[in-house]
Amino acid sequence: MRFKGSLEVEFPQNQVTLIAGDNGSGKTSILDALCVCLYGRTLRTSGRATSGFLSINDLVNHESDKAIIRVEFENHGHNYVVTREITHSDTGGELLEDGESKAVGRHVYAYVRNRAIGLDWEGFRKSTVVLQGEMSALTDLDPGPRKKAFTELFGLDKYSAYEKLAKEKIQRKESDIHATEEADKILQADIKKIPDIKEEIEQVSSQVKTLKEKKVKLEKIVETKKTNIKTLEDNHNEYIRQKEKADTARGQIDAAKKDIEDNRNDLNRLLSIQKRFNSIKSSYVTYTTLDEKISKIQPTKSEYDKISTEILKHDTTLADKRDSLSDIVDQIKDTKSAILKLRKQIPSPSKLTKTEKSLNAATAIEKGLKDRSNSIRGQIKQIEESIESLKARRDQVKGKDECPVCLQKITDQQHVTKHYDDEISALVSKKTKLGKEQVSILRRLKTVSETVKRLDSLQRQLEKDASKIDQVTREQNRLSSLIKRKDSIKEQIDKTKADSKSLSQKRDSLGFNPIEYGRLDAKIKQLRKDKVAENYANAKTELDRLPKVRQELETSLGKLSDLVNENRSLETRLKQLSKLEKKYTDAKQSLDESQHELNDNGKALATESERERQSRDKLEDLEDKERKFAKNLEQIERLKEEIITLEELRDIFKNIPENILRRLRPFIEKEGTDIINELSNNNITALNIDEDTLNIAATMNGEVRPIHYYSGGQKTRINMALRVAISRILSKMPQTDEHTFAIMQTLFIDEGDFGNLDEDGVREAVNVIRNLTKEFDCVILISHVDTIREIFHGHTVEIQKNGLNESTISVLAR
Repeated sequence: MRFKGSLEVEFPQNQVTLIAGDNGSGKTSILDALCVCLYGRTLRTSGRATSGFLSINDLVNHESDKAIIRVEFENHGHNYVVTREITHSDTGGELLEDGESKAVGRHVYAYVRNRAIGLDWEGFRKSTVVLQGEMSALTDLDPGPRKKAFTELFGLDKYSAYEKLAKEKIQRKESDIHATEEADKILQADIKKIPDIKEEIEQVSSQVKTLKEKKVKLEKIVETKKTNIKTLEDNHNEYIRQKEKADTARGQIDAAKKDIEDNRNDLNRLLSIQKRFNSIKSSYVTYTTLDEKISKIQPTKSEYDKISTEILKHDTTLADKRDSLSDIVDQIKDTKSAILKLRKQIPSPSKLTKTEKSLNAATAIEKGLKDRSNSIRGQIKQIEESIESLKARRDQVKGKDECPVCLQKITDQQHVTKHYDDEISALVSKKTKLGKEQVSILRRLKTVSETVKRLDSLQRQLEKDASKIDQVTREQNRLSSLIKRKDSIKEQIDKTKADSKSLSQKRDSLGFNPIEYGRLDAKIKQLRKDKVAENYANAKTELDRLPKVRQELETSLGKLSDLVNENRSLETRLKQLSKLEKKYTDAKQSLDESQHELNDNGKALATESERERQSRDKLEDLEDKERKFAKNLEQIERLKEEIITLEELRDIFKNIPENILRRLRPFIEKEGTDIINELSNNNITALNIDEDTLNIAATMNGEVRPIHYYSGGQKTRINMALRVAISRILSKMPQTDEHTFAIMQTLFIDEGDFGNLDEDGVREAVNVIRNLTKEFDCVILISHVDTIREIFHGHTVEIQKNGLNESTISVLAR
């Protein structure tokens, strides 16, 4: 809700109350508060309103923690006070009857429904609240919307839902039958395979029996051959051991030959080093002499390099300072030039004042021309509307003995028509004159607008140029800063030159010769590159191994001779065992063949056994399908019986709304006739509803005419009479155990069906609503239409927006 603080709204009896305000200001929130307090629901929280679904907690103002609603009313001779508190997360309430607490929390809703009011939510909503579109829908020329309006108001639309549900269940059951029949076709095809499967099982069982018998025979043959092999295993093992020793001996002979070859190569290499050793030693002595000399010069070299680095840094700094000085001199020159240029661009104060006065004068002329143009446009629109209205009224008068608007007798038709034509001609002439004046004003407005645009552009440019005085000041400050920086850099350059000269004198005093040092350094680097020190150390180490290598060569030659003699003895023994090994190999091959045949038999037995198992499983599955087929047949019969029952219910639900509306029609006609007599001051004497089509007609001056023959105001009366009659009938229907019927004496009309009415139609509709006070103690009209607010004279509740999320209430008595 948009309301904050404490607000009180009272609806006086025996008169109409208007709740007026713009869309979105919170008019319907007053009705929401009443409904949620009594029933815990509103037209918007019930999901039925066009404004969209809301939760009850959404009714709390976004800037508030809670909302408190208090409703006081009298009914059935008792005074009731219902209070409800709503937060963003919870809701609670209490009901007092004649000052005594009767219900709290959610029990309030039940007490309101069963005793305090005697209507459930739907009964209260339809008998007490008239929503926009509900009245005109009852007399819609299209029979579909018209029948739908009657059906929904009497709550008969649920039977359409029941009929739809029955149809959906029939379709599902028919679909189930079709699916079951399709499944049975597949089951029948599988069931036919049962005899073939049984025959296959018999064949496979026979094959399994044969393979088992063959397995027993093969196992005996394998066992006999294994016994024969055991007698030959000792000779076989001896042969394997001797063969392994011979292989080891051959390997050792090959290793001894390789060791002898390696020792000879190593010996030859050491003898070559021994011949070159004197030359290697001479190079090493030269290297050590140079290294000692460079080590003595190195401290002086380090100091020389350090001073040279400092001199280089000073030279670099001096170059940077000179570049900075040149850049600052250029900046000083540019800044002086900019200051002169800016001073020339600044305009005089008199020129600024003159341009501003010219712009104000042109703007005033432009505004006056626009206001006059808008005024003429509004007058032309009003004249066009008046012309259309006069033409429509003139056409209504033609051929009529009675004016359809005021219902007065027409005595001289030509006189009335000429009066309309004269009025139309005068308005057309006035419209033409105003049109010419509008063209002239628009031409002049175009010229003045161009002048305003030009002066405004000039004014902006002058103001922009005048603001450049601040830029002159900034540039002058910048010039002073640049001059100071130039003087500072000159001082830094002089100091750097003096420091560099002092370092050069210090470096010369060291007496270091970089050219001589470079020659020595290059020579020792070459010796290092040739690895003179490493070569001398390696050669000395290798020559120390020469005696040991000679001894190892002699030992390897003796070992080789022993291994050759041992290998000859092993080869002789292997020849003796080879005949016995041949017998063992033949016996082992025979055993392997028999074992392989036994294994093949085992695989074939396992395959056929698995095939037998699968065939038996398949037979069991097919027998299950056979049983499933029988159950499916029973299910199809049961579904067909259920479909017959559902078809009977569908036909019953289809006819219930039409039968109920046919029975209610006389009661609606009677109630509607009583109400239309009051609303039309007995000009319309009866309402007539067609029994089959629900077409609405009315009786006037003894003649029954369809509703579309009546004027807008008369249609509004008929629509209102029908809707109020239905509210009366709904309230008389049994609602609760405490109240067999509850006639409501309050009526809310939310917006109504006034959107397509002109001012006269709206005035007529307001008069109709005033006449409803003959039927109801209290009538509340909610509307945003400005015309209704202007012509309504009576108790008015004004809702005005006061910010983004807040509205205020003002009560007016006019």
